[in-house]
Amino acid sequence: MRYFALLWILFLSVTALVAGNEAILEKWECEAIVDMTYPFSLEFAEEGGKLTGTITGDQGTTPLTSIQFADGKLTFEFDYPPAGGIIDFEAKVQGESINGTLGNDMFIG
Repeated sequence: MRYFALLWILFLSVTALVAGNEAILEKWECEAIVDMTYPFSLEFAEEGGKLTGTITGDQGTTPLTSIQFADGKLTFEFDYPPAGGIIDFEAKVQGESINGTLGNDMFIG
């Protein structure tokens, strides 16, 4: 009985983790405002229990790295050489919107 309870708790924990990722598993149309408006899209998927994603803009599609999503907070990085290399992204996901910041040593938006 003790093992059943432990397995049930583990199942609930895994289910909650996967269910939490469902909040971002789609394509998001976004814009960054720095010196002007830059439209881009984010697309997230889950493969083998791990979040994957891409960012698509004027320069094409780039994979996202270090994707983390917990308690409504989304963070990731991507390499964008025209803006100085690695860009950090941190945002809050609330319903159908993502609001936050992105940048590096050269800019913040």
